[in-house]
Amino acid sequence: MPHTGGGFAGFATFYSSANYREYIRTTLTAPFTPGATYLVSFWITNGMSTLHFYGTNNIGFYFSAAPAIQTLGTPIAVVPQVETTTVIYSTTWTQVSFLYTPVSAYQNLCIGNFRNDVSTARTLFGPNNPSSYGCYYYIDDISITEVSPLPVELLSFEGKNVNHKNHLAWSTATEVNNDYFEIESSDDGLLFYLIGIVDGNGNRTERSDYQFADSKVSPGLTYYRLKQVDFDGAFKYSGTIVLEDKIDEFEFLNFTIVNNNLHGMILLNTGNPVNLNLELDDVQGRVVCTKNIHLEKQQQMIDIDFDKPLSGVYFIRVTDGVHLWTKKIVV
Repeated sequence: MPHTGGGFAGFATFYSSANYREYIRTTLTAPFTPGATYLVSFWITNGMSTLHFYGTNNIGFYFSAAPAIQTLGTPIAVVPQVETTTVIYSTTWTQVSFLYTPVSAYQNLCIGNFRNDVSTARTLFGPNNPSSYGCYYYIDDISITEVSPLPVELLSFEGKNVNHKNHLAWSTATEVNNDYFEIESSDDGLLFYLIGIVDGNGNRTERSDYQFADSKVSPGLTYYRLKQVDFDGAFKYSGTIVLEDKIDEFEFLNFTIVNNNLHGMILLNTGNPVNLNLELDDVQGRVVCTKNIHLEKQQQMIDIDFDKPLSGVYFIRVTDGVHLWTKKIVV
C-alpha cells in the first residue's frame, strides 16, 4: 500500500547478484537556487516482503544538472551529496528528512546505493533465502521545500541523558503564529526521523519553556533538532544538539576469532546479574552462532568453538534486551 495516493516507487540497494543496483530518477519542477537551504523529506519502508529481509546503509541522494546514467544494473559511479551511514529497515512507512544547500542550480535527482557490495553494510532482519536474498526499499511522498525564517525567537535548546533516557528542553522569548514543534532524532547527524510533536503557544510575548523525553535511546550518540511549524505550514529548523547514552553496566574487551574459536571478555560493572544474548553473523547477515550468557561475577571469559575455522568479516552483536553492542571482526 502506498503511503498516500495511488502509487509509489521501489529500488534495490543490494541483491544476490553481485553489485546489482536499482535507482529512482526524477526531474525537479524547478532548479535549485544555489546557496538556499532546502528540506528534503520522504517516506520509506521495506514493506512486508516474503523474500528480502535485509536492510543496508548507503541510501544516497545525488543531485545533478544532467540525469545520472546507469549501465546494465551496475552502481552509478558518482558521489551522492547525501548518504545514510546507518542501516535502515522498517516494515512500516517511516518519514526521513534532511537539509541540503546546493552549490549549483541542479534540477535532477537520483536515489539509490552508489557503492559496491564490499562498501555496503547490511543486516538480516528475518529468515535468509539463499536463492534470492537482498534488500529492497519502497519510497513515497518525496518533497523538497525551501526553508524560510519564522518569527519565533529560540532562546535555548539543550538536553541531558538520565538513566538511558534523553531529556530535551528548549525555550522561546517570543512567538508569532507558532503552531507546534516537531522533535527529530538521528543516529548519524544526517538523516533525521520524527519522534514526537509538542504544541506551541501560538502568539506570545513572554518566555515559553518546553520539554520532551526520548525513552527509545540506542547506545552511543543521538542527534536532535527541532522543526518549528507556523499555522500556515511554514517552518524553520533549530540547530542540532548531541547526547550520548553509555552502557555503564558492562564492557566488552578483546574479542577475537582465531581458527575455530571466538574469545573475549565481558566485565560486569554492577552487583546485579545480567542476561545477555550473543550472536555472531557473517558479512551477508547469516547467523553463525548464538549464545545466551548469564553474568553474575565481575569478570567472565567467553569462549565459543566452531565446527571449522572461520575466514572473512564477521559481526558480534550482544544485547541485554534494551541496548545493542556491535563489533566488527576481520579474520
